[in-house]
Amino acid sequence: MAKKIFAVICAGIIAAASLAACSPSNDSSSSAATAAPEATATVEPTEEATASPEATATAEATATPEVTATPEATAAPTEAPTEAPTEAPTEEPTEAPTEAPTEAPTEAPTEEPTEAPTEAPTVEPTEAPTEEPTAEPTEAPSEEPAEPTEAPANDQLATIKENGYFTIGTEGAWSPWTYTDDNGELTGFDVEVAKAIAEKLGVEAKFEIVEWDGIFAGIDSGRYDFTLNGVDWTEERAEKYSFSEPYAYGKTVLVVKGDNEEITSFEDLNGKTTANSISSTYAALAESYGATNTGVETIGETMELLIAGRIDATINSEVSVADYLKEQPDADIKVVATYEETNKVVIPFRMGSDSESLIQAVNEAIAELREDGTLSSLSEKYFGIDITAEN
Repeated sequence: MAKKIFAVICAGIIAAASLAACSPSNDSSSSAATAAPEATATVEPTEEATASPEATATAEATATPEVTATPEATAAPTEAPTEAPTEAPTEEPTEAPTEAPTEAPTEAPTEEPTEAPTEAPTVEPTEAPTEEPTAEPTEAPSEEPAEPTEAPANDQLATIKENGYFTIGTEGAWSPWTYTDDNGELTGFDVEVAKAIAEKLGVEAKFEIVEWDGIFAGIDSGRYDFTLNGVDWTEERAEKYSFSEPYAYGKTVLVVKGDNEEITSFEDLNGKTTANSISSTYAALAESYGATNTGVETIGETMELLIAGRIDATINSEVSVADYLKEQPDADIKVVATYEETNKVVIPFRMGSDSESLIQAVNEAIAELREDGTLSSLSEKYFGIDITAEN
């Protein structure tokens, strides 16, 4: 069908050209001739229009003037140029510009600015400030002293110095360690040592006389700061109390009535009776050998029970027994054995950090008193021998 239409169009064009050649003054023919080149230029690429013999034959057969007036011939050239140019320009410009500008600018600007600025500014500021400021402030505050700040709140030594004295609980009935003289004054080896320590600390010593079993209860409650009462160091006491360095050393002796020949050693105490202060090291030693102990308050009471035959023996400090015999040379008693271990005479304190500075200060005072001869001088005065050096 298309071929036939195309042949008709070509025939119309040839006829119009023929009329134009014959009638130069016809306006309609001039217009058709003018439009003919445009249509011819448009359909030249089409092979069917150029090579079709049908179109040529039709044109030759229809070389008549009536074609000009026929509306079909006039409308034919109008449709031809409309379809041909519509398809060609639409496809070509649409595809070319769409692909080319889209790909080129998109890739180039995106990659270059992103990589360059990201690496440079991020790495440099992060590494530099992290290492330097962190290390310096951490080490400096660690060396600040925190412990001394808390010490004054509960420190026993600080409290003593603030008050201007320390308080000692002492038995006051165990000569020559601690006792009252004929004038009713408290005196003895321990009493004078306590006063010498107070002088070294720059304070005064205050004493309270208490029974033996009340001394440690007073230390526990804080009523007494410590005691000097010829206290021996033992493992059992060390579990509950802190101690100073030894300021004296002593021997323990076994004493019986003058006519007793049955007891000659500590082993002979098994099944026997003794008398000593309750919870004293002497009472504990007697019981460890199988004796039954009776509690007393003073060494004088002990010797009265022994001489009266109400007990079989007693254990006590060698120097205390010697002092008793010095005061009572006619007493019917005798020493039959000496314990092999030497006792360390110490000062007990409450256990805990609150007492640490006080113990240190007391130890320094004891060392000075030993070095300047005060301890040995007081020992000679009250015991007749020096018991402040370990044999």
